[in-house]
Amino acid sequence: MEPAWYDATARVPRQGQLVRIVTQGGVDHAAFFEVTHTDDWPAGVAWVLENGRSSLPFDQVVLWSPDPSAVAPNRSEPPPDETPPDEAPSGPEFASEPERPAILTEALFEIEQTETVLKSLPPDQYDWTPHPDIATLRTLSRRLVRIVARMSWVLELDALEVMFEPDLPQFKTPAELIETYRSNADTVRSLIPTTTPDDLQGTWRLERDGVEIARMSRGSALRRFGIAPMVFHRGEASVMLTALGLVPPHPYPEWAFRETPTPTSAWAQP
Repeated sequence: MEPAWYDATARVPRQGQLVRIVTQGGVDHAAFFEVTHTDDWPAGVAWVLENGRSSLPFDQVVLWSPDPSAVAPNRSEPPPDETPPDEAPSGPEFASEPERPAILTEALFEIEQTETVLKSLPPDQYDWTPHPDIATLRTLSRRLVRIVARMSWVLELDALEVMFEPDLPQFKTPAELIETYRSNADTVRSLIPTTTPDDLQGTWRLERDGVEIARMSRGSALRRFGIAPMVFHRGEASVMLTALGLVPPHPYPEWAFRETPTPTSAWAQP
């Protein structure tokens, strides 16, 4: 039975938001939602509990909702394993790493999510499409491989020629597809540590035959030409997986809606 405070329409919690949660074991807590900047999501996501000195992994929580009556956990004391400020080591070798800009963390998350979908594509259905006007799974996968390469170009270059993107080979096996995708993704990962907030706010240009056709910040270009189309085409591939009677990887550690989709469709034919 759901608690009286539970609001099923509530959205994904925000960083630092005070909420009330129910764990898999049925325990009711007040908690803060915290996101740490790691490449391994959802390991970097946790719920800080009432005492402010312990936390739960994201996937250990089955219900969460804002609760006006919740009492904020005490976050004034450091965790037990945290070195007190007056005993903290100092010097250049102990300098804290600057916080990664949120859009770069978002890019890493979308890259990981996209790989899970690509690994789920059935190789015997690469050339399947539900309609002649809809791209095949092979075409969608090639677009996603190209997009992750484009993300590295946005981060590395100050201008990009609109006709620069080369054509890609027709992948014959899942191994070829994933190997190329991971290679491009690794290039993005290698560029992220040296990409600063100032870099993201700097001017980036799109050109055609050397003539500027668009100008924006590098961060905007990363979202417009990288993250947004990646999510769009990954969504297309996920819908087609469902049409084939397969369940695409969920974008949440726990299914976020009351109803769980049943993969059944008139399109689910080879």
